[in-house]
Amino acid sequence: WFTLSFGSGLCTWINAIFSQIAVVDVYKHALFFAMANIPGNIIASYLMDRLSRKLLFTLATTASALSLLFFSHAAARPEYQNQVLLSACVFHGFLVSSWCSLNVFSSEQLPTRVRGTGMGILAASGRVAAMWVQYVNGALVERPAIMLLVASTALSIGAFGPHFIKNKDMCGERLQDVIPGSFRDYSPQLLKDGGVAPVESEFEEEEKKVEMDEGEIEPNETLEIT
Repeated sequence: WFTLSFGSGLCTWINAIFSQIAVVDVYKHALFFAMANIPGNIIASYLMDRLSRKLLFTLATTASALSLLFFSHAAARPEYQNQVLLSACVFHGFLVSSWCSLNVFSSEQLPTRVRGTGMGILAASGRVAAMWVQYVNGALVERPAIMLLVASTALSIGAFGPHFIKNKDMCGERLQDVIPGSFRDYSPQLLKDGGVAPVESEFEEEEKKVEMDEGEIEPNETLEIT
């Protein structure tokens, strides 16, 4: 989360980078850069359950880091306008795919009872990196090639991070969480058969009691028609 947020901090400075390398139409490049997240989401949704979450994250993050190398090479040569645009879009598209896989992988590793807290802690660590990188990028904004290389290095370091986590990748697996008091409880037998066991909530039970106290017909009571 820290290294990916560090690399993502580059997106805040993309217009400044385009301006520093004398891009002809900054806003057109920025528009295509923003639109690149659409294919990134499509790629992630298609490959999420076909590849493992870890593998998708590694491939997407590595592709983002490599695209920044090409971006850095083109930044030193103002005549390479097309390479600047292409490498920037590839970076953003695969960066979005990395975030999709990381969010899914992280949430699946945490038990339901602490998932919200755990994801909050992970997001907070990312925010720390996102704030810190603004000072780094601000110091390097007049040297865009160096800024791009720094972001590429951060992404390269984080690309293989999930493979050091020994927890099982949940790709193609069913989450078997039991939450007492919930509307649905998961029976081991039904989970094995691919289903869930419905249980009545406490609210529904209380509602039935109220109805019976008000003179409603008991469930097993029969009516006599005269």
